Amino acid sequence: MNWNNAKHEATCVIKGQYPPSDLPEIILCGRSNVGKSSFINTITNRRNLARVGQTPGKTRQIIFFNIDNRLRIVDMPGYGYAKVSKSEQNAWKDLTDEYFQSGRPIALALLFLDIRREPSEDDLLMMNWLAVNEIPYVIVAVKADKFAKTKVNTEIRRLKNTLESVYRNEIYPFSSLKKEGVQEFKAFLEDYLELT
Repeated sequence: MNWNNAKHEATCVIKGQYPPSDLPEIILCGRSNVGKSSFINTITNRRNLARVGQTPGKTRQIIFFNIDNRLRIVDMPGYGYAKVSKSEQNAWKDLTDEYFQSGRPIALALLFLDIRREPSEDDLLMMNWLAVNEIPYVIVAVKADKFAKTKVNTEIRRLKNTLESVYRNEIYPFSSLKKEGVQEFKAFLEDYLELT
């Protein structure tokens, strides 16, 4: 699959704006400013495909990216930003609920966690929500460049131990800055979606 053949397809605030349901979709979930846009730009080798926000909590849309006409990456609004009003939080919840209830072909969710931090209450709520709704997901531990390579495995083990009661799958370290874990993650996604 040609990951460089990627394009922004739609920015949506209502269901009627979604692109056709003709490709498997990988949804990106995580707190505001965790690095989802940087992840998209890194795996597609495109500097500005996804706009990297400077201010947390500003993404108010669901953004669709078409990858080689083989799959879609769907960037969901980030959660957990305290300075956003309750009414705005509710509007985002309505937006994401509409997407999840629309029968889209969700193949996998990627939950982004900062490898340096303990999972937040919001992260744990998202994990529970994905599990209850039977949406398969894996954790991407971003900012892996903040540790020496020898320490990354230690941090992944720590994260696994922290989450062992709720999550037993693989945790993938990833660095947009140093492009660490990029090829491994592309290979995992292609194999998971049988796109090779």
